[in-house]
Amino acid sequence: MDEYSDEWCRNNTKAPELAIQAHSAPLGIAFYEFQDDQCPGRLRPDFDGHAFVAYHGSWNRDVPTGYKVVRIPFPLEDPVDVLAHTGTGAQWPSGFRPVDTVFDTCGHLLVSSDGTRVGNVFTDGVIVRICEGDMCNST
Repeated sequence: MDEYSDEWCRNNTKAPELAIQAHSAPLGIAFYEFQDDQCPGRLRPDFDGHAFVAYHGSWNRDVPTGYKVVRIPFPLEDPVDVLAHTGTGAQWPSGFRPVDTVFDTCGHLLVSSDGTRVGNVFTDGVIVRICEGDMCNST
């Protein structure tokens, strides 16, 4: 391995375009395709082509990470939190852990969470729908 030094790597490989914190566990990714239809609550047209990534998270760290959904804009910019716990720590008290992302026919983002443990109680998996504005609950 002497022939592959740090200097060799810097000169002969391409650095990543985007780094993701270790243990974030990105499991699901979906790219938004804006549809110019009449569905209320669809995501904004300026999100067209952006990636939405489910970070499952890591339970075995002193400071948990992940447990959220991010939007990665293109052209490439830093990820933006779309759905994240705003309380203390990364973990949701409900045990919510994003697994996958997909868009329905109206452009609403659907996020699945597997069943997980909160203390000694196991919760069922859920699907959360993310929409724009007040129209989300009307469809």
